Amino acid sequence: MTVDALTYGPRIRAARERRGLKQRPLAVASGLSQPVLHRLEAAERTATVPELIRIAAALGTTLGDLTGHSPVRDRLVFAARTNDDAAAEEMKERLAYYLEMDAYFDELGYSATT
Repeated sequence: MTVDALTYGPRIRAARERRGLKQRPLAVASGLSQPVLHRLEAAERTATVPELIRIAAALGTTLGDLTGHSPVRDRLVFAARTNDDAAAEEMKERLAYYLEMDAYFDELGYSATT
């Protein structure tokens, strides 16, 4: 997966700010140093996929939300019968999260069946 740091840096910052977090608490929660997080947000450093996944998990979002690219979401077909749009959206987000994690583990060579 090729992702432009100029795209995800501002997305990380925006997601962090939406949650009312400073860089240091997010860095601690994601297992990164604050200077590394700062350089990622400023697009001065390219993140690894594992770093992006840890940041996404610490922010309670998905890799696709941070990078703006999600082949899983691009292919996701979602159908739910409900009158509650919020519940349907939550189901969609959870499904996408698990499918993205599954795709990531496939890329690493891990299989859920072995």
